Amino acid sequence: RAAREVLERGGYATASVRAIAERAGVWGGAMYRHFPSKAELFVEVFRAAADGSPPSARAANYLGYLLATRGELAAAAEEYRRALRIDPTLADAHRSLGLVYADHLGDPDRAAQHLETSLLLDPAQPGAPEIRARLDRLRHNRSVRD
Repeated sequence: RAAREVLERGGYATASVRAIAERAGVWGGAMYRHFPSKAELFVEVFRAAADGSPPSARAANYLGYLLATRGELAAAAEEYRRALRIDPTLADAHRSLGLVYADHLGDPDRAAQHLETSLLLDPAQPGAPEIRARLDRLRHNRSVRD
């Protein structure tokens, strides 16, 4: 709960384990005994929020991002898919899932589908020109392959 409150105030980048410990009324060292890093702590925070009632699509998406940064790409893809089951209009989850399909899971058709959907939902999203270029390369490779 304390972690969620700190997260809601300033976002992931500004949330610190120390601030969360203070908010929870515990010594910072105790937090590190349970969670060796900020990322580990937030994996659990986002997992709890994604599993909550009602489940949170944004939390599942953030959890996917954290898992991807740790190299757990199959688990990240599953969290992105969970986010999209909760909210199929979440452009970030479509973009992230498309990139995981393209770069790590070897499924260019699904990659293209999710990248296209991401751009349809949010044409002005950060990195949109790069996503369009990536989508063009995927389409070109598909036409060469066929």
